[in-house]
Amino acid sequence: MKTIRKAKPFDYVLLVILAGFLSSSFFLIKIALNYMPLFFVVYFRLLIAFIFLLVLVKIKKLSFPRKKSFWINVFILGILGNIAPFYLITWAEQTISSALAALYMSSIPIFALFLAHFLSHDEKINIKKILGLCISFVGLIILLHKDLTSLSFGLFAQLACLLAALFFAYSRVKAKEISEEEPLVTSAATLLTSLIILSFYLPFGAYKTSDFILSYEGIFSIVLLGLVPTAIAFVILYKLINNVGAVFMLSVNYLVPIFGLFWGYALLGEQIAHKLVLPLFLIILGIFFASK
Repeated sequence: MKTIRKAKPFDYVLLVILAGFLSSSFFLIKIALNYMPLFFVVYFRLLIAFIFLLVLVKIKKLSFPRKKSFWINVFILGILGNIAPFYLITWAEQTISSALAALYMSSIPIFALFLAHFLSHDEKINIKKILGLCISFVGLIILLHKDLTSLSFGLFAQLACLLAALFFAYSRVKAKEISEEEPLVTSAATLLTSLIILSFYLPFGAYKTSDFILSYEGIFSIVLLGLVPTAIAFVILYKLINNVGAVFMLSVNYLVPIFGLFWGYALLGEQIAHKLVLPLFLIILGIFFASK
């Protein structure tokens, strides 16, 4: 496993850029859903990202490792880091706003800290982390409290986002096991395994031509979704994990919900409800304590 180093100023610049890129996925999903079925939003997102990264791999004359352990890990990452969370978030955004979906991603480091306690030897839970987990949990309960009393689609959509955050957290911890590989290769390999798995489902999909609306806005949104928050963001993500470690990467979750709220407000006209401010503050405060 590659030795990580202390974060440099440029790493923080990359972190902010990554947060902006990752958070753009939520409003792009919202737009793309107006023009194609849920499955194809996920499938085309992964396909476009893979083609882009494969071209870069060829240009840089890189090659995919032949180690069995590498492909086992990227297979797991392909399912739990790509297919499952992408599908859950896209499904959820048929019901809830892009800003609310982005806000739930702030729970990723909470899940990551909890999982790291059981999956790693050097990131055990202590009193500060327990305090942080409790504070963030209160924030999540405040977010959900109105929907907890009824089995509404809104509740299921929010729970789907939480489950997606759990999958993302597991994939961040799991990514440490292949941190010695070139980030570009790792990103392309996880996308490849995701596409192979999803392609088995294609013959069974009962989709009609009328399910698709051909428009420049729809094409533009899905192309951007594949390139910016998926392909380019994945390369930055794995590069940062390789260089400065997964713990440093938890910091991106301070920024993703804030960017997500901004994109939803600025580009989709979604209102930023006052009720989101307190839970967001508590979740971020909990991350602060838990990551100390």
